Amino acid sequence: MVEFDGVNFGLFVLIWLVQVIIYPSFHKIDNSCFVDWHSQYTKSISFFVVPLMTAQIILAIMLGLKSGFNFWLNTQICLIAVIWLATFAGAVPCHKILFSGKDFAVINRLIRINWIRTILWTIVSLIDLF
Repeated sequence: MVEFDGVNFGLFVLIWLVQVIIYPSFHKIDNSCFVDWHSQYTKSISFFVVPLMTAQIILAIMLGLKSGFNFWLNTQICLIAVIWLATFAGAVPCHKILFSGKDFAVINRLIRINWIRTILWTIVSLIDLF
């Protein structure tokens, strides 16, 4: 299903931008404007991430129901489930702390947690290629 592949690729590109450019830049943002900047960032990025993640899981389930579940699709669905877990149990709590102010330890934890999502979304996209 082309739509599923496209959503996966979109998340692959987005997560690498976040991991390599955006999250490391958190360290460089001045303390005096960090809370406002972070608040605006989370609102803006959610505009892209929420629809893509929602579409990804819905399309994966629809594809599974339509074509029958197979090993590779099951693998992708399991990886997506782990991504959601890492997002809502790891990344979201870090962002909630950062709404109160810049915290280098939390930023570093966010970057470490995001490596899980980055690697898994890369694998999900690579499965589409093969």
